[in-house]
Amino acid sequence: MRIRSYTFAALLAFPFVVAAQTREPIIDMHLHARKADYIGPNPYPMCAPFSVMPRWDLPQPIETGLTSDAIPCEKPIPAATTDDAVMNETINIMKRRNIIGMVSGEPVLMTKWKAAAPDRIIAGLDLRITADKTHAHVTRRTAQTVRALYGQGVFKVLGEVMAQYEGIPANDPRLEPYWALAEELEIPVAIHMGTGGPGDPYFGSPGYRARNSDPLLLEDVLVKHPKLRVYIMHAGYPMLDNLRAFYSLIRRCTSTSAASSTRSLGRPSTDTSRALLRPDMVIASCSAPTR
Repeated sequence: MRIRSYTFAALLAFPFVVAAQTREPIIDMHLHARKADYIGPNPYPMCAPFSVMPRWDLPQPIETGLTSDAIPCEKPIPAATTDDAVMNETINIMKRRNIIGMVSGEPVLMTKWKAAAPDRIIAGLDLRITADKTHAHVTRRTAQTVRALYGQGVFKVLGEVMAQYEGIPANDPRLEPYWALAEELEIPVAIHMGTGGPGDPYFGSPGYRARNSDPLLLEDVLVKHPKLRVYIMHAGYPMLDNLRAFYSLIRRCTSTSAASSTRSLGRPSTDTSRALLRPDMVIASCSAPTR
C-alpha cells in the first residue's frame, strides 16, 4: 500500500516536473557576480520588492544608520555569507526557474561563474572609467583594455557601465571611446541609468546624480553611432515620459526595470513595465532572485 501511495504521488508530481523543464526560459538582463562582502560585512536583508524602503538616520554612518520604520517585507532574504554561497544559490535559482542571465562582474569572478553554469550565463564586464577608492572591487579600464579582454573572449556584453555612479552622463566625451569600440566590434552595451542606493552621493558614490538617469542623454550617442546596441538598466526611472519619447525616435533600445520602483515611490514595478510596453519592443523586467 505504501509503494502504491508513493507511485501515485510521483504520478501527480510528474506533470509539474515536466512543465518546469519545458517552459520557455526567462531572459534576465541584469544580474551580477559579486563577492559576499560586496556592500560590507553586514549587508541589509533583501526584499523583492521592499514594502518599506530603508531609511538613513543621517547623524550615523550609513553602515549602522540604515534602518526601516517597519518590517521591510514579509520574508526578508538574508545575505549569503560566502562567495561560493552567493554563486551557488544564484545558479540554483536560475536552474529552477529556467533563467538565462546576462551576469556582469570582474573577469576572474566571471570565469568562475561561467564555468559553474556555462549554459545559463552570458558574461558581462562591469565598467568604470575613473579611479575611485570607494569602488576598489571594480577595476578602472581603458578602451584599449576592454578591446583586449573582448578579444580574449572574456565577455559578451559591455556592462554594467557604471558611469552614473561616477558623475559621468551617458553623453560625456569620456565615454566616446567606449561607444565607438562597442559599435565597431558589435558589442551590446548595458548602462546604468536610473535609481541608485539610499544615500549614494554620501556613501560610496559621491558623483551619483539623479539627473543622469535621463534616457535622452543617450539620444546624441545613438545618432552618432547608428549601429550601436544599448539597453538601459533601471529603465531611466522615474523619467518614463522621456523614455517614451526616446523610444519613439530611436526604436532600437531596450530597457530593464530592475529596482526601478517600489510602493514607497508611488507605484509598483509592474506598472513601470506596463507603462512602457508596446507591440514593437521588448521590455525585460528583472529583479533579485527569490527562493
